[in-house]
Amino acid sequence: MINVIILGPPGAGKGTQARLIQEKFGYVQISTGDLIRQEIASGSELGKHLQPIVNAGGYLDDKIMLELLENKLKTVRTGAILDGLPRTENQANALYEMLKNNHQQVDLVIELKVDKDILAKRIAGRFSCANCGAIYNEYFNPLASEGKCDHCQGTEFTRRKDDALEVVYKRLDIYYEKTQPLLSYYEKNGQLSQVDGMQSVDDVASQIEVLIKKYLKKPQVCVN
Repeated sequence: MINVIILGPPGAGKGTQARLIQEKFGYVQISTGDLIRQEIASGSELGKHLQPIVNAGGYLDDKIMLELLENKLKTVRTGAILDGLPRTENQANALYEMLKNNHQQVDLVIELKVDKDILAKRIAGRFSCANCGAIYNEYFNPLASEGKCDHCQGTEFTRRKDDALEVVYKRLDIYYEKTQPLLSYYEKNGQLSQVDGMQSVDDVASQIEVLIKKYLKKPQVCVN
């Protein structure tokens, strides 16, 4: 079991790269954003509590996030790509303890370095196919044929409500204030690697593939 964390501000391409890792290595992509949206869609009491927080662009209580993540990890057998957590050093410490209690650990942390000046377009321009989930961006990765999904030929598309510009800017502010200290946290522990996220999707994926294969060749230490 290997746990890979992908770090980077909103719009850096974490979800896209996590999906490619999943296809290449068979690991399970775990997006905390998806876990939250699934909980909201379920209509549960917790989902009703989370809805206004998400709509306002806020972050959730660490305990709730870790509970959702732990429940998901219990269903994973091969490996996991964590997309969206941890966001703060406190969450990193809590994640360490949670994984340790389950005889696991954080194995590899990958930061996607990007130019923040284009992040707003990356975020505000993205949309996905309602049928197959393929992700596009009207600025950087548009549809080959207008109004039709390149993969499944679907004609219905969705945008996340929290991709509104005012919400995007709030999320970026929170990221740079709260999440960047994680870089020194994981660098200090020798777990951090950096990838130039401004390259093409395929080039970024190739860099990540090299890092994972390099890690897998290292002697593995069991977690007690």
